[in-house]
Amino acid sequence: MVIVAGNSNGGGAALYAGENDREGLIDGIVAAQPQVQLRPDDRVSVVRGERTIEGTGRSLMDYFTYAILYQPCAAIATPNAPMRQAITQAEQRCHSLKERGLLQAETLPAQGLEALEKLQMYGWEPESDMLHASHYAIAPTATAVKYASSHGRFGVEERLCGYSFASVNEQGTPQPVPKNELAVIFATASGGAPVGSIDIVNDENPSGPMKDALSHSPSNGKQDYNLDGALCLRELVVGNSENALRVQAGIAEVQGSADLGGTSTIIVHGRSDARVPVGFTSRPYLALNSLTDHQPNVHFYELTNVEHFGARLPGYAENFVPIQPYHIDALEIMYAHLRHGTPLPPSQVIRPMPGEDGEFDSAHFPPILMEPHPSDTIRASMGRVEIPD
Repeated sequence: MVIVAGNSNGGGAALYAGENDREGLIDGIVAAQPQVQLRPDDRVSVVRGERTIEGTGRSLMDYFTYAILYQPCAAIATPNAPMRQAITQAEQRCHSLKERGLLQAETLPAQGLEALEKLQMYGWEPESDMLHASHYAIAPTATAVKYASSHGRFGVEERLCGYSFASVNEQGTPQPVPKNELAVIFATASGGAPVGSIDIVNDENPSGPMKDALSHSPSNGKQDYNLDGALCLRELVVGNSENALRVQAGIAEVQGSADLGGTSTIIVHGRSDARVPVGFTSRPYLALNSLTDHQPNVHFYELTNVEHFGARLPGYAENFVPIQPYHIDALEIMYAHLRHGTPLPPSQVIRPMPGEDGEFDSAHFPPILMEPHPSDTIRASMGRVEIPD
């Protein structure tokens, strides 16, 4: 028996493995909050409540480059959000967006609300509102630069959009990596910056290369989280420059088909996920899968009060529950299905609740049900998915 499982990028990899399993090696797939990107198909639509979103979601480069434009300013609208105080240049970013014509509101509070509304209209769930500040603090610009470089096959020496990576000191100035630190990073790092003193650098900073978060935009000299660099990254997704065409070609190469050949599959994903939003990934994946020639066999469990980082970050545990218990339950369900023929529960919304003072017990994690209430049942047919509120 072979069950392929993964979380986040690993969840996407599990689904891609199923799509490319030409020899029938995989018996089942369990993907948690999968970072998956889909080929366009205008037959797909996802309905939640009064809102319908057409199409197969968005690429990571699309939603990351949009997020890094507006999340810092949107933090103004959520003063009590986790890690809000870490977004020290929120006001400057709002002002710079206004100067560029990317916001219309006149006052700072109204600009923050406008930025937040833009994120919602682009596809983030309202349940993600309080997460935008902390997610911007977790270096999405570095992720966007890494993906853009990979999609477009740019070398590190090309310094795409004026970005590079280096060890920086407390003032943000590049320095040689301390030898002792390099040894520790080699053993413990996850493989991507920022890690330790290594961070993303704005080589276009007017006074010389500087840690991006501390740098100034070259066009206006303002310390606004380098809006110039963020706009350059955005152009790679929506523009037609030579670099943009390279990146867009690379994005097209990694788009999935959602055709799993009928392989038994479970996807679990948190509704509040702001890092890999469910509306860009798992929901349209279920919809596109329902259009395949094979008997659709994807079972999708959407979890309220669940975000991307396992409720581990400051301020999260009081508002969210971790996804891991449901990922483990899904693995057990898949094992029982493959070993004993137990039917897989239908697609459904599950409603865990955070505990007091960030403490959890089994009462906070209602089970995945074989017969969910009709008001919690997710329906998928002929490219259309209906998600209960």
